[in-house]
Amino acid sequence: MAMLSVTESEIVGPRGRLPLRKGDHAARKLALLILAECLGEHVTVAAEACGYTRARYYQVQQDYLRGGTDALRKRKPGRTCNTVRTPDVEREIVRHVVLDPDAPARVVAQRMNQQGMGVSQRTVERTITKYGLQKKDLRIPAQRTRDQGSCPRQEVRSCRTLFQRVQQ
Repeated sequence: MAMLSVTESEIVGPRGRLPLRKGDHAARKLALLILAECLGEHVTVAAEACGYTRARYYQVQQDYLRGGTDALRKRKPGRTCNTVRTPDVEREIVRHVVLDPDAPARVVAQRMNQQGMGVSQRTVERTITKYGLQKKDLRIPAQRTRDQGSCPRQEVRSCRTLFQRVQQ
């Protein structure tokens, strides 16, 4: 019925051909819609000609009806923004950590959940890491004494010479 064929590299019609860039999925999807809707080709035949299934044709059609040609572009799945760690939630986590630096992430998450901000322990841990609020191990090194003999070599030499001078 229709004299339009779609391959990986081009769309060929009765009056010429239109080259497709490699990996241009939006153009293939648009050609699928044109082939099935405008030229009257059966949906299954059109989908197979473009390398899609019948079910995928209807998904492409719904995407096109919702968002036009922009919706046919290939995108990463999932959300595009962070919905849990909003700036307000991050600010509140930082406030809790600064006010009580000894509280573990689990306790901070519990306090925030009690306030009505639904965050998980992992969200608190990520925010703490993002702002560098991890607890530092503040151990003070032990003082070295001459009696323990733990002076570095230079200090040992200077200690001996000092001791020799005092004896004289």
